[in-house]
Amino acid sequence: MFFFQIPALPERLIRAGDFRSVARAFRGLVMRGRLSEEDVRRYADALGQPGALTAAVNYYRAAVRRLFSGLPPFQPVEAETQVIWGQRDHFLKQELAEPSEKWVPKLRVDRVEGANHFVQMDAPDQVNALLLEHLGAG
Repeated sequence: MFFFQIPALPERLIRAGDFRSVARAFRGLVMRGRLSEEDVRRYADALGQPGALTAAVNYYRAAVRRLFSGLPPFQPVEAETQVIWGQRDHFLKQELAEPSEKWVPKLRVDRVEGANHFVQMDAPDQVNALLLEHLGAG
């Protein structure tokens, strides 16, 4: 996330080699048959649209800037909330799945064994079942 704070450089590197880094990010999903090479190409094509890549990177820029703005990171979420977390996430730390009860008092965390950061692609049937169970309980 801190790398994305640098102006223009992240976009330039992500575009390098015809979006080679996008293919690398999804390599595991392709190897496990969860995404096809065509799917990955579509992600790259979408990021190649005018303004799309900067908009995607700006999500991370805004998140970090808010941390240093003096504002609270977010307002408490009062709704019943579900987090579905891949146990093998290589991008985010496990503790991010469970914010303080002060911020999300009605939190349900479902951890999916063997799934990575892209849990909905890695375990689509399990994610759908968890969502349906959660939504039916609400």
